Amino acid sequence: MSAVRIDAIAARELAREIFVARGASAHNAAIVADHLVQSDLMGVPSHGLNRVVQYTDEIADGLLKPDAVPVVEAITPTRVQVEDESGFGQVACTVAVEVAAEAAAAHGAAFVTVRNTQHTGRLGAYTEALARKGNLAVAFGTGAVRFHRVPPFGGIEGRMSTNPISWAAPTVGEPLVADFSTTSVPEGKIRLWRDTGREVPPEVLWDAGGRMSSDPEDLYSDPPGFLMPLGGERFGHKGSALALLAEMAATVLAGDAIDDADGRGQNLALLAIRGPEDMAARVSDTVGYLRSSRPRDPRRPVLMPGEMERRAAAGATSVELGEASWRRLAAVAADCGVPTPPVDRP
Repeated sequence: MSAVRIDAIAARELAREIFVARGASAHNAAIVADHLVQSDLMGVPSHGLNRVVQYTDEIADGLLKPDAVPVVEAITPTRVQVEDESGFGQVACTVAVEVAAEAAAAHGAAFVTVRNTQHTGRLGAYTEALARKGNLAVAFGTGAVRFHRVPPFGGIEGRMSTNPISWAAPTVGEPLVADFSTTSVPEGKIRLWRDTGREVPPEVLWDAGGRMSSDPEDLYSDPPGFLMPLGGERFGHKGSALALLAEMAATVLAGDAIDDADGRGQNLALLAIRGPEDMAARVSDTVGYLRSSRPRDPRRPVLMPGEMERRAAAGATSVELGEASWRRLAAVAADCGVPTPPVDRP
C-alpha cells in the first residue's frame, strides 16, 4: 500500500495546531507533537503521528482532557505520585521524569507513579531522559480496562493491556535504552499493519474465538480478538509474568485496581536509581565486553538496546505515513481548520 512522506518540522507543527484546535494548551500540544514525531523519526511509527487521530477521537469522546495539568503529590522524599485528570500521557510522564530526576539526585533513588493519564507514548523517551542524568531507570506502563486485549497465560479473555516495560542506563556515549511491550508486538504495530494492508505474522494475534489470526482487523472487531503475550503460545508465561509485574508497579503501588469500574486511564511507574560517578564508564565496559562476542552473521554486528532507533533517527528529516493514515489525519486537520503541509509520495 502506498505511503506519504512529510517534513518532520511541518509534521510537528501540524500535530501541534490540531491539538490546540481541539482544546490543548500550547505547552501540552508542543510536548505531545514533539514526542510523536520523534517516535516516527526513530523508526517507531506505532507511537508516532498516526496517534493524532486516536487522540482527537478520545478528546471528542470525553476520554482525553487536552488541557489537563498534572498534580504532583510527594508521599515521601523518594516516593512521589503524579495525579492526572485523563490528560495527555506524554505531559504527565514528562512531569514524572522531572520529579524523579530531582528526588534521585537528592536522595539516591526515587519511585514515581503516574495515575489516570491517557496513552503514555514511547516509554523509552522517559527512561532515556533519566539515564542522561546519570540514573539507571526502569518504567512500567499499564492500561485501562477498555484496553484489556491481553489474556493471562492460558486464558481467553483480556485482563491486561500490552503493559510495556523500558529501562535505560548511561554510557560514556549514548544511553542504552530498551523499550518493549510484554506482548509479542505492541498494539500500535497491529494498527500500523491494518492501515498499510499487511498481514499479522504468526504467534501474535488471536481472533475472538481463540484461533491464531493473520488479519489485523480481528483485534478491533466486536467482540475483539487478543494479543498474545511475549513468548507466544508455548512460552507466553514469561511475557504474562512481566505484564503482571507492570501491574504490581504501576497499578497496585499507585493505589489503583486492575479492574477499576470507573474506566480510568493508563498508569506509569518510574524507578530512578542514581549511579556512582563512574557508572557510565562501567556500563560502557559492560557493553564493550558484550560487543566482543563474535557475530553469528558478520553482516549483522552485535546490537545494543536503542541502537536501531538511534540509527534510524540519524539525519532523518521526514516521517512516513500510510496513505490511509494520512487521509484520516488530513480529514481531522480539515475539520480543525488546520492547513496540511505538502507531502511526497515515493
